[in-house]
Amino acid sequence: THIGNVFARFSETTFVNGMPDSRALAWTMAFKRMMVHPLIGWGPFYSLENGLEMVYWPHNLFLYVANLIGLIGLSCFVWMLWRIWRQLEPGTDSLGDVNYARAYLLIAKVQFVTFILDQTKIEYLRNNIYQFQVWIMFSSMIAASMVLAREERAAREAEPA
Repeated sequence: THIGNVFARFSETTFVNGMPDSRALAWTMAFKRMMVHPLIGWGPFYSLENGLEMVYWPHNLFLYVANLIGLIGLSCFVWMLWRIWRQLEPGTDSLGDVNYARAYLLIAKVQFVTFILDQTKIEYLRNNIYQFQVWIMFSSMIAASMVLAREERAAREAEPA
C-alpha cells in the first residue's frame, strides 16, 4: 500500500467508535456482512456486490477471513496463528548467536508481530501473489523451530547421564 510518511499518517488519524476514521466505514460494513452468515461465511470469494448496499474491502485480515469462512474458520485461523507464535520461542536475545536457527527465530518473532499488526489495516488474501509469500514465511518459521528442536534434542541425548 502507498502510505507515504507512516508517522505523519498516524498523527493525523482520528478514531470513530474505537476505529481509525479511514477504516470505520469498511470495518462496519465488513462486520455487518459477516453477520449475515456468521458461522460458515460467504465462501471463498469476496464479492463487492451483494445487492444490499455498497460493500468495501474489509481492510482487516480477521474481518476478511470471518467474511469468507465464518467464525468457525476464523477460530481455526487464529488458533493456527497462536500455534505459530508458540513455536517462535528463540531461546536467545542475540542476533549474533552461533546457532543460526535460534538467531532467526528472534527475527521471526518480530516479523510475525509486524505481520499481525499490519493485517489489522489490510488483508494479504486480497492479493493473488502476495499470499504465497506469507505461507512461505510461516513455513520458514516452523522449519527453523523444528531444526532448533531437533538440534537441542540431539544435544541432550549426547550428554552423559
